[in-house]
Amino acid sequence: MVLKSSRVKLKSKNKNGDALPREFEIVGRDNYTIGATSFVEAGRDVPEFQIIIFDEKNRHQGIGSEVIDLMIEYGFESLDYDEIELYVFPFEKNAINVYLKNGFRIRRIMHQSHYNDEKYKTIFVMGITKEERKGF
Repeated sequence: MVLKSSRVKLKSKNKNGDALPREFEIVGRDNYTIGATSFVEAGRDVPEFQIIIFDEKNRHQGIGSEVIDLMIEYGFESLDYDEIELYVFPFEKNAINVYLKNGFRIRRIMHQSHYNDEKYKTIFVMGITKEERKGF
């Protein structure tokens, strides 16, 4: 399965032939993999959205926004999710702004809940519902 926007395509990483995959490679115009995105469902009531753009040169160009838009639409329309969440560190201002522009809102703050770099850090839980997306 492939999802496309004007600058990127999301190519399924699913090897077992699932008709509705949850993991995708982010492929640029030159057919070079520039990142990955997925929905994590295991053990969750609400699926977690994840995205990474590997190389700094591919960031701050709107690619992340296009991927987020494709994935939100896919999650709500094809996978029939009612809500999508993501986790982000408060210091990741650019990422937070992109998520806000795409309709996500901060749902809760988990203080000192994530262990990273040998210390506990605060993390934001952001989310969007199918209803909120319709009004966006």
